[in-house]
Amino acid sequence: MQQLHVFIYGRVQRVGFRSFICDEVDKLGITGWVKNVPDGSVEAVLQGEKKLIEQVINTIIKGNGMAKIEKSQSQWEEGNELSEFKILF
Repeated sequence: MQQLHVFIYGRVQRVGFRSFICDEVDKLGITGWVKNVPDGSVEAVLQGEKKLIEQVINTIIKGNGMAKIEKSQSQWEEGNELSEFKILF
C-alpha cells in the first residue's frame, strides 16, 4: 500500500471537484480522503497501489470540466491504512 498526499490549487471549490475525485477513486478502489482547505485549494490523501494512484492523479489534474487546475503539489508518505474514501468537511 502506497500513500500520496496532494494539494490541488486553482478554481477547485464550489465546482463539484471533491465529488469528482471521489467518483474517480471509487472506480479504482483507492482509499483516503479529500477536503477543502481555507486557502481555496483542495487537499487529499490517496492510498492504494502506486500505479493506480498515479493513474487517478493524471485524471484528477485534468479536472472535471468546471474546475480550473493551476498547479498541484504531492508527496509520497507513510500512513495508517484507511478502509474507505471520504469527503471530509
